[in-house]
Amino acid sequence: MKNQNDLPIKKFQNFVDATLGDEMSQGLENLHTDRLLEAIEQARMGSYAEASVSFAMCSGTTLVQSHRQYCQNFGLIWV
Repeated sequence: MKNQNDLPIKKFQNFVDATLGDEMSQGLENLHTDRLLEAIEQARMGSYAEASVSFAMCSGTTLVQSHRQYCQNFGLIWV
């Protein structure tokens, strides 16, 4: 019997999964970066309440745990 990964439909499914996964990851990374820059700009302009909310939202869009913690900590600074 053939290996399941050698079947044409499985190869196509693996390709689609890999492609969509990469695009979704890149989309989240871009969203995270945009929110992070927005939060930094709000804090720089003195809009601390808005910066706090933006940092909190930013913490939800990162795929890396350490980035999430940094954003949460920055969000707490401005409260």
